[in-house]
Amino acid sequence: GTGTGTGGSGITRLQWHPTLPVVLCAYADGTIRVWDARNAALLQTLTGHSDMINDMDFAVVAGAGGNANDDNNVAVVSASDDQTARVFELNLSTLLQQPQTAMRT
Repeated sequence: GTGTGTGGSGITRLQWHPTLPVVLCAYADGTIRVWDARNAALLQTLTGHSDMINDMDFAVVAGAGGNANDDNNVAVVSASDDQTARVFELNLSTLLQQPQTAMRT
């Protein structure tokens, strides 16, 4: 198996957030899953691509008042074999505080 914990699609890319306990995993099915690195809880699944994701990264999004120093407001930028690029905006502090379900293997 691929060890994804959910579904049968393999991981195509993995990206750690530089300062927060968050890991992005891109999958061959076109989804990106946002994981809490502290407890392996799935925080959110990002959808919108119809084919394998080739690359992704975090980008800072300026918060209220244009504050770009807030690590909690981020965008996930992704590129896929479906010939599209997507931008998903996330507030990581909100995601990290919500009730979580641990990954089952």
